[in-house]
Amino acid sequence: MPDAVPSDVAPPLSLARGLRAIAPWLGAGSIGLAAAQPLFAGLLPRGADILLHYYRIAALVEMLGQGFLYSRWFPFLAGGYGYPILLYYAPLAHYLGAGFHALGAGIGPATLLVFG
Repeated sequence: MPDAVPSDVAPPLSLARGLRAIAPWLGAGSIGLAAAQPLFAGLLPRGADILLHYYRIAALVEMLGQGFLYSRWFPFLAGGYGYPILLYYAPLAHYLGAGFHALGAGIGPATLLVFG
């Protein structure tokens, strides 16, 4: 009787066919890692106003911690005199940063995730 292959056993894949199957995933993962490289460095992006965003997110986190969901006046800015930042600047980006902080990121990484 000849050696018969049972019908429930899959034929072996060739190496080229296997590489073709995972090549898109390897490419997408490589591009994703290259794009996320600044997140691993832990540094703030360079920009003229990035530290202002850092302070604004920190002030918003403090205000949220005190129970104010939307405070137009941040008493911790402008050297302790306060500043009406949410009257002049759209708050969505800062709320995103505060959300990342609530999920466990520090203020710096949260700023990097939003503005980086």
